[in-house]
Amino acid sequence: CPNDTYPGLWTVPLNYLFRRNDDKYTPCAMADSCLPQPETSEDIFEYLRFNFENFYHTNRAPFPVFLHEASLDKERKEGYLRFVDWLLEKEDVHLVTVSEVLDFMRDPKPKESYAQRHCTKEDLPESTCPKWKRCHYPTTLRGGERYMRICGTACPENYPWVNNPDGN
Repeated sequence: CPNDTYPGLWTVPLNYLFRRNDDKYTPCAMADSCLPQPETSEDIFEYLRFNFENFYHTNRAPFPVFLHEASLDKERKEGYLRFVDWLLEKEDVHLVTVSEVLDFMRDPKPKESYAQRHCTKEDLPESTCPKWKRCHYPTTLRGGERYMRICGTACPENYPWVNNPDGN
């Protein structure tokens, strides 16, 4: 953890998530990096609910969900959206962006004066990738199994990482 202050620089923690309440599974910071990966809609819903409730029923720290959109196949997306709907049923839970959290940290206001921002949908350009390839790495230099998608015909020999972004 940093010991110095850097005025104007804000950080949002990546809290540990757990795939299962079991010591044999390694915690992860990104929701789509816990192993084994949730496969079904029910799996992803229960995984996110389990982790949220660990925060909600203990210190009530913010519960950020960081993930790569590419990990949300049809089943996972359905479970993720079900989780969001479940959260929205709670009167004391707010779904906010990182920008909204930072705005609040800079200028805290009572909960009653919070005005939810309106989401705007932006039409994103279609992918120019002719064919996505799924790459599987049973072991990595850091240990553990990894998956990634790549636009191209061949997966790198090794999982790309710090000091080896090309996976050579």
